[in-house]
Amino acid sequence: MFVEYWHFISRELPMSETPTGFDVLPHFFYKTAIWTLFFTAMNIVVPTLASFVTPKWYGSLSPRDRREFPSYVVCLIHHIAMVPTAWVHVYQDSLLTDEMALLVDYASLEAIVGPFCIGYLLGDTIAFAIPEAIAFRFEFIIHHILTVWLVGTAIFGPGNLLRYIPHLILCDSTNIFFNLSWLLRRSGYKGSALVTTMELLFALFFLLVRVINLPFVFLVLTLNPSSAKWGLARYSLLPIALMQWYWFSKIVTTLTARLLGTQTQTDPALPKGTRPARRKDI
Repeated sequence: MFVEYWHFISRELPMSETPTGFDVLPHFFYKTAIWTLFFTAMNIVVPTLASFVTPKWYGSLSPRDRREFPSYVVCLIHHIAMVPTAWVHVYQDSLLTDEMALLVDYASLEAIVGPFCIGYLLGDTIAFAIPEAIAFRFEFIIHHILTVWLVGTAIFGPGNLLRYIPHLILCDSTNIFFNLSWLLRRSGYKGSALVTTMELLFALFFLLVRVINLPFVFLVLTLNPSSAKWGLARYSLLPIALMQWYWFSKIVTTLTARLLGTQTQTDPALPKGTRPARRKDI
């Protein structure tokens, strides 16, 4: 199975490096600005709507939870919109023969998600990461800056490397389960089998798409001569992969302690180091 998987991940890409993602995206900056405004506005609308529809529940949230609530919800909306499509694209790509794959215009196929993803990141930066940084919590703004840098570099870089965009978006599968468990715990399901299931799925998908798949994708990108055109951005791939392994070790330690009953359920239910993983990002 591993041989087939490695062959799929590392198979030869189309020889042509053009067009770039930017070349096939009309009005790239305009669309990115629109999505940035949309996601910024969503961070304002979500808590306003929640306080109107469920005032008792919203009022029961701690100040920290109210501060993070819109970011979790908007993050969940973004990922639910993007992750299923990414899985479909990876599956469809796996059905191609090596010869058919050489004919695919990956730039035209995958770059379309660029304005939506970058707009989400910029909107969350404006509404959440910058206020967090002002309060001397810098992990989110650092994460967002690095991610926008990587996605932007890919969009403006060789178009054939955009084949791996869906593989990066697959990482957000973990965040769907993480964010759902966050919301469920605050909706009366703390300690329930449903929350435990969400957390186990979070750990399982973290292993599959972040600990296993992502480092292999990064290895293939690093070995591809075209990645030299990414400039300094390519040197961030190894640290990002190492972060996934570190976070997963913390996840396993915490979940094992919880399932064995040696640790009570606290919030966050999973290690603090995994919290940035709930966001778009790599």
